[in-house]
Amino acid sequence: GVNALRDELELQIAREAVARDIPMLCICRGIQVLNVALGGTLIQDVPDQYPTTVQHRQHDDGIPKEEPGHTVTVVPGGPLRGEKETSR
Repeated sequence: GVNALRDELELQIAREAVARDIPMLCICRGIQVLNVALGGTLIQDVPDQYPTTVQHRQHDDGIPKEEPGHTVTVVPGGPLRGEKETSR
């Protein structure tokens, strides 16, 4: 559900990080928070407004929400890794 205190705290943290030029790696909720903190808009229900076969929701399938919902591949030479390293 909605947690207004969490939302406001994360928005303040994002705005302060931008103001101080602190690098952030924003994934999933993080990029949504950064978008709103910088004045962007947010679609509340993507599946209803933009139907797709890609699953964007975490379902209650016994896996804790803290666990990854999908893999992310970091490519060699990208900003997150060195020239020869790869990682998932």
